[in-house]
Formats: sequence, C-alpha cells, structure tokens
Amino acid sequence: MGIRHTGIESAGSPAAAPSQAERRRGSRQTLQLKILVRPCADLPNDFEEICTTLNIARDGFYFLSRPELYRRGMQLNVTWLYSPAPESPRPNYVGKIVRVDTLSQHRCGVAVQLVQPIVS
Repeated sequence: MGIRHTGIESAGSPAAAPSQAERRRGSRQTLQLKILVRPCADLPNDFEEICTTLNIARDGFYFLSRPELYRRGMQLNVTWLYSPAPESPRPNYVGKIVRVDTLSQHRCGVAVQLVQPIVS
C-alpha cells in the first residue's frame, strides 16, 4: 500500500505538480530521538505520546504515530527526551504539523515544523 498525503504534497509525490519546487530549506538527517508530543490546545480526547523521530532537520522532524491523533495545522508541545536521567536537559518547542502521511490504517507519518522554543 502506498503513502496517501493528507496535507501539503511534497515534490516527487504522485499528487505533486511536476513544476512544484522542493519546500525543504535544509537537509534532513536520519536520527532516532525520543520525543514527548502533546497538543497545545485542550482537546476532548487530550493525549500525550512518546515517539521516536525518523529524521530531523534544523527546523523540523518526522515521526510515526496513529492517524486519529494528528491533523495538518495542529500545534504541538514537543519535548526532546535525550536521556531518561531526570537531570538531563529537555528542550521544549512549539511545533506545527505541516503534513500527515497515511501509511496504513493504523500508522501515519507526521511532519512537524518547529515554530519557537518554549522559554521556562
């Protein structure tokens, strides 16, 4: 089964126009980091989820999750969990979902653009 995009189409995808330029500003690195993700707004089915990134860039990242949780445009609080040690630094950011890829009935890929750091 192929990927079905439900957000911004990326260059090279079947639904993208041939003349559409690549939207990424920088390169992506394959890097698996633990993150804690939760919505900024109160939702009827509020959640928080620990996920692992598939790739990261200077201003965003991509991870896998369940499709019923995320939608394009949703703002998220993102905490980077580098280490399980309580004294380790845990930077917090606000991120905005720019794309949700339907991978299967139970999995989706979520592309997040980091908007701003959360200052404590």
